[in-house]
Amino acid sequence: MTNMNHENTNKPTRLQKLLKDPLWLLLLAITSFAYMIVNDTAGYILATILLVFNANVIFKTYFYEDEPLKEMIAKELAKFNEDYIILPAIALSDGRLKGYSDFIIISPKGIFNLRALDFQGALTGYQNDELWEYIKATSPYDVTRKIIKNPIYFHQQTHEIIEALLEQQHIKYIPIQSLLVVNSNLRINTDSRIPVVKAEELHNYISEYADRSIMPGLKNAIEDTLKEAVSSNIGYIPVSSK
Repeated sequence: MTNMNHENTNKPTRLQKLLKDPLWLLLLAITSFAYMIVNDTAGYILATILLVFNANVIFKTYFYEDEPLKEMIAKELAKFNEDYIILPAIALSDGRLKGYSDFIIISPKGIFNLRALDFQGALTGYQNDELWEYIKATSPYDVTRKIIKNPIYFHQQTHEIIEALLEQQHIKYIPIQSLLVVNSNLRINTDSRIPVVKAEELHNYISEYADRSIMPGLKNAIEDTLKEAVSSNIGYIPVSSK
């Protein structure tokens, strides 16, 4: 698997977005026309409502920036108590395979392997496909369509690595659940059975799992096992749409 860094160093500025997409001009024209044709109090109230609505659309389209997905995830994970061990941005190797996880949670409920998909729009692809399609439409005039590497490939591989590492240490019967964590503006069309969880629902989702009575000593042993397997030469950068 090749490097999957999709960081866009040429991210358009707000001025470039305004010049590229004339939707804001249309909205302003509609608002101005509404004020020109009204001639009573009720008409001015309706025109003002239209102005507020269009201003909100312009702000969200050109100036609003979502909170980074990983920061949203970190806030959700911070709600857990000291019984939960959080390992962020960890690259692992079992001596045979290499993988990456955005967050690994070692908890009384088992191990959770989290993959953050920081996209807005739609991702489409089968679990075993090498390539997926990514579509993002910020407006009728600005539609991004890309073919990207399968974004869950390393996630599946990391799950296998965690299982292998625990088996090497004779740590058995610990449930491992991989999760795809997304923002509210992403739709995934796939046959993968990995659960997809919205970032703002992550704490509640994990909390619903049943406790497995995993003792603190065993959780620490799992943490030590994973930290000892950290790979410094993963050859992989987390995928992002930005």
